[in-house]
Amino acid sequence: MPLHNQVDMIGTIVSEPELLPTRIGRPKLQFRLAVRRPPEMPPKWEVVDGRKVRRPDHVTVVMLGRDVAEIHRYLARGSRVLVVGGLISRDVTVNGEARTVNEVLARRIEFLDPRSDQGMMGHDESGGPGADEHDGNGDPDPA
Repeated sequence: MPLHNQVDMIGTIVSEPELLPTRIGRPKLQFRLAVRRPPEMPPKWEVVDGRKVRRPDHVTVVMLGRDVAEIHRYLARGSRVLVVGGLISRDVTVNGEARTVNEVLARRIEFLDPRSDQGMMGHDESGGPGADEHDGNGDPDPA
């Protein structure tokens, strides 16, 4: 049986997207995405101003590849996006304690907010400008 690792999420960017270097100096796009839990999962609740409200889950999204600097220009906190990618895990040490970090390595980001200048961001089937989605041509080194 072949293994399958695909994550599709629609959410709102809740942190300023960052362009960071990987260990080997390649650019990495990173941001946090707020997403609703699937209906079959129990919701998370919190009390705000005396009212019980549903809390979203927050997921770290990373994207690698030659075009992440261009994608970074079009993303902002509050933007709604579709992220298509796979789940990755890596081990880190925080204050001397070993932890596992789970992230979504994005293969494609689709912009869901109407915006006049982001149409130039994506690529249509011919590879030229025109669509409102983008494949970052991911690189296998997420760190």
